[in-house]
Amino acid sequence: MEQAIKYFQSGPESVMNGICLVLAIVSMQIYKMFNFTCPCLPGYNMPYGLCVMLVPPLVFFFVGIIVNQYCVSLALEYSRPEGQREKNRLVLRNMFQSLMLRAMVTPIVWIIISLLDGKPAVCAFSERVDAEQFGGFANFSGMSTELLLAKVPCKHFDLLRMSTTRKAISRFLKCLSQVIGWITVLTLIVLGAAARVIAPLFSGPATIQSRYWSRYSDIEEKCVHVTCVQYNHMFAEKYLKNHFENAGAHHEAVNVGEGHQAPFPHQLMDYLDIWYNCRPPIYIRCQSELQPGPPTEIMGPRTNETHPNP
Repeated sequence: MEQAIKYFQSGPESVMNGICLVLAIVSMQIYKMFNFTCPCLPGYNMPYGLCVMLVPPLVFFFVGIIVNQYCVSLALEYSRPEGQREKNRLVLRNMFQSLMLRAMVTPIVWIIISLLDGKPAVCAFSERVDAEQFGGFANFSGMSTELLLAKVPCKHFDLLRMSTTRKAISRFLKCLSQVIGWITVLTLIVLGAAARVIAPLFSGPATIQSRYWSRYSDIEEKCVHVTCVQYNHMFAEKYLKNHFENAGAHHEAVNVGEGHQAPFPHQLMDYLDIWYNCRPPIYIRCQSELQPGPPTEIMGPRTNETHPNP
């Protein structure tokens, strides 16, 4: 348990993996608690069955996007002015892929569970099968075939309770649904394994660099938030102390000790506006450089350049 907690606290991606896991478990529990009852009426079975299979996954998909921290980071990175730091398409693409993949986990879990359960599929497609291939309803000459097919998912319907045709149709649709569910599971496993093994063989450096810069962008936004909170806390603390102690007139910046000065809150808003509209470039100076000179500017992932070890 401690190892799992440390893993989920190790970084933003681990946190998002934990959130995806929680949402997947929640979707499984909701499906188990959901009392599925087919309307068993001609023309209503298919819309109801498909809605049960597709509408909740759509809701979970949007919830997954909302709770994903990359949603805000991607929107800010895409919409910000370029300023002094150019926007990197690899970073945007990696953040978008991460956002979509994590948001799709819970909907896929719901769809797979509904396919393996088979009840929504039986309800949705019972009217689409040919009853004659399963023995037909010769004993029910006074009733229409469409009505009898619509009643197939309803075990409580007295006239069809002991019908072998109803049991055969229900068993066929349920088995077909489960086969599709297991094929979907195996396909996702194979695609996931292939993506993790084959993709780095063709774009290893680009993948590593895009992941690195995506994490850097996310950490940078968090640092900006934390820094603003710290400066506001320092200013508010010192300002209130000076106010209650009548320490004298205030200056343009309040000295908070150890040589640090906190800007006024309205000044901090101006600094944030400058940060957003004119993002400064990132500079890295190698320790091996002994001669003074301009620092090396790194604007994003570079696949054709080799930088010396710092």
